[in-house]
This record gives sequence, structure tokens and C-alpha cells, in this order.
Amino acid sequence: MSSRINIPRIKLRKILINLIDTINRPYSKKFAINIMDEDWDYLIIIDACRYDMFSRFVIKDVPFVISGGSTTQEWIEWNFNGKFDDIIYISSNPRFSDFNLIKTFGINPFFKVVKVWDFGWDDKLKTVLPEEITKATLNTIKKYPHKRMIIHFNPPHRPYIGDMEFIEIMNGIRNNPKYAKLNLEGTELWDVIKAGEISLKRVWIAYIRTLKLVMKEVYNLVEYLNGKVVITSDHGNLMGEFMKFSHIPFLRVKHLVKVPWVILKNKRDEDNSKNQLEKEKDKTKEIDVIKESIKSLQNKNIF
Repeated sequence: MSSRINIPRIKLRKILINLIDTINRPYSKKFAINIMDEDWDYLIIIDACRYDMFSRFVIKDVPFVISGGSTTQEWIEWNFNGKFDDIIYISSNPRFSDFNLIKTFGINPFFKVVKVWDFGWDDKLKTVLPEEITKATLNTIKKYPHKRMIIHFNPPHRPYIGDMEFIEIMNGIRNNPKYAKLNLEGTELWDVIKAGEISLKRVWIAYIRTLKLVMKEVYNLVEYLNGKVVITSDHGNLMGEFMKFSHIPFLRVKHLVKVPWVILKNKRDEDNSKNQLEKEKDKTKEIDVIKESIKSLQNKNIF
């Protein structure tokens, strides 16, 4: 008679996480940075930004760091376990609610959280538009000119607002009774691709256009920031790898935890931060890179 070993779910999850960390050792939490240990006056977060996309379409061969989380919540827990009275967090992400922060840490770690997701939410698009974050940041700087700030934009996280045609296509698919029960923003999007309703290439284009959209607003904001500015992301995003289009807790793979780390020159010393970014942003061609990326996925037999 065979006997089944009963391993508690939490313990099993820890075993699996340790196994993934071992297999993906370059992306282990052992190599992750804590952003609060780094030197910056303004830290700009562009949510769910893949390093490969940023380094090809925004700044070529940009430096990178390893994130402490593959989701926003995991990243919060990794970086903010303390009290930071010199930091104001300006957020488009509802994870930065008083409820969630107190649930996670027992306190609100920051001097203040500006909840743009609460007062600047676009009901039609189901997100906070980048310009709302810029407005909130400039207003906050006027009130608290000597505070350090973390400025959290939602794009290129879905919805892919840089490509309204794509949003209309997805709305049409959602209205199809055949797909009514599917989560078309996560794993099940793969089923729609396999059914021929939309192509993987079209999803990639929507993501890239949304990344470019948010970076235009970042360029605008940087013009007004006096101090050391760093641009990074909380985590990356799967775009077909593992047949998923999302970010998965505790999965430490390259496209989820390798993120850009761009240090802009201090504007007090040199007033060309915007030019530094703009010189690089159009160096590569969108379609060529998409074809190259899809070919790479095909070679890995994920189709």
C-alpha cells in the first residue's frame, strides 16, 4: 500500500520558490536591490516594464537591476519594511492604499501617499492616465519642495492605452459570448491567440506603444525635477512566455525581475535630462524587434 506525503500548502510553496530561485540563480532575491538603499531624489516607477523592451525602444543598452518582486505587492514587501518620513509616494496603483500598507506593515511607511488612483481614475479606460500623475507630482512638489518622492506611473501595465485600436479589438472579443468567461488579460489570452482572434505580434505592438506613451509623459515631468532622478520599474511582464500575459507572484525569471535602472544627471548641474533620453528613444525599429522577439519565442517551442 502506498502512502501519500502530506505537505502543507505554504511549505510546498516555499519549496517551489527555493527550487525556482536555484534554477534561475542570476535572478534570485539574493541579487535583488532595495530601492530605499539607493541614492535618488525622485524615483520614477513605470509599472510592469520589461527590460528588453525599454533597452530597445527607450534607451539602448540601459543599465538594469534585479527587482525584489515579480508583482507589485511582493515588491512593496521587499522594499518598504520600515518608516520613511522623508518620502512621499505618488501612486496610480491601488496597492498603495492605507488599508493595504497597514495590513502589510502595521503602519503606513511613508510621510504621505498621494492616492492618484483614488481621485484621478479614468472609469472608461480603467486606469490612471500618465498626465494625472504628472499633475499630482507638480502640485505635491509645490507643497513639499524638500521631500524625496517616488512617482508611480501605471503604463506600460495593461490596459494598453497607447493603442486604442487594440483596446477596441479586445472589447469586441470580450463581447463575443464564446470568450465571455475568460480573463483576457492573463493566461486565457493565449487561448484567444491560438483561436486566431488576435496575433501575438499585435499584443506586443500594443505593449510597446503604451511604453512609448508613458515615456513621453516621463520626459515632460523630468523637465521640472530638480535633483537626482532614477527611472525604473517594480517588476516586468510576461508577453507570451510560459503562455501567459501577466506577472506571477514568486516566479523569478528574467522578464519578470530584470528591470531598467536609468540614472539621469542632476538637473542642478546640467539642464539636459530630457535631451539625454530623447536622443536614444527612436534608435530601433518597432516591427523588426517584434519579429525578432517572436522568432525567439518560436525557437523556445512555446507556440
